[in-house]
Amino acid sequence: MRILNLRVRGYKNLAPIVKVDGNLVKLKKNKFGSYSIDYETDKDKVEVSIYKYLEISGRLWWLFTPLFFIISIFGLLDPVRDGKPVIVDSKFVIDMTSSENRKLDLVLDRFTEESGKAFAIEGDLSVEEISNVYFVDPVIKRRQNIMRVVKVLLAVGTAVLVGLLLSK
Repeated sequence: MRILNLRVRGYKNLAPIVKVDGNLVKLKKNKFGSYSIDYETDKDKVEVSIYKYLEISGRLWWLFTPLFFIISIFGLLDPVRDGKPVIVDSKFVIDMTSSENRKLDLVLDRFTEESGKAFAIEGDLSVEEISNVYFVDPVIKRRQNIMRVVKVLLAVGTAVLVGLLLSK
């Protein structure tokens, strides 16, 4: 039995979706903002996939985004987001036989338009990168701009409606 100590760090609000050998795993978040897991396996090679998609990238975004805006009391209870529509898509194959110390740190690089590389790999294990990118999705960027306009119109419409109701 081999144990992979995997840690994902570098961005406080990442909340990644992580799959190890195709199985969705739950990461523990520590007080410093990094995520970690101790994964047990009998395999010599482990495939780790890390994804981060935004809610607005779904098919029914146009329905759920205004609905959640209204439910959250017009954005007052919305979680704070950094505003960048960044998609993370990384997949690694880790050779568990390459080292006795099976600790692996995946450190999220600072996002730059030029870089495009999502994670820097720290550790003694041999890691093959299948994909390791993050990028700004132009479709999501356009949808975010549309939703800003819709949210302003909803807020103004609600204020006018409340003003009309209170004036009677």
